[in-house]
Amino acid sequence: VIFISRIQGAPGDGAKSLAAAMTTELAGDGLIMTSDRKRADFELSATVTLADNHDGSETISITWHLADPKQGANAASLSDISQSNLIARGVLNRSWGDTAYDVAAAAAEGLMVAITRISAASAAPGPSKQ
Repeated sequence: VIFISRIQGAPGDGAKSLAAAMTTELAGDGLIMTSDRKRADFELSATVTLADNHDGSETISITWHLADPKQGANAASLSDISQSNLIARGVLNRSWGDTAYDVAAAAAEGLMVAITRISAASAAPGPSKQ
């Protein structure tokens, strides 16, 4: 069960569009999404940064952070998925449109691998006590 908490630094409608696109993508991969942090097994957040390249383009970097919501607001990340790409300056200052879905689709594969790995590790039996 996944809770998407916050997407920081995204220009335009990026925070809303990325959250909606990631919800659609992960739900399509069979995960249960929740709007209640207390019900979640994983909390997903993202940090978006833009760097001006002084040639009419920007570098956009997005880092998705997967954490345990039961550890509180300052929980250490269990896994980070990073993306980076060149875009035309200002292209995302308004509506992200299909770009949000492209970003979510690209990140979801890595997130699914991380969630599967973390879930398997936490389900594995500990050392036997004899």
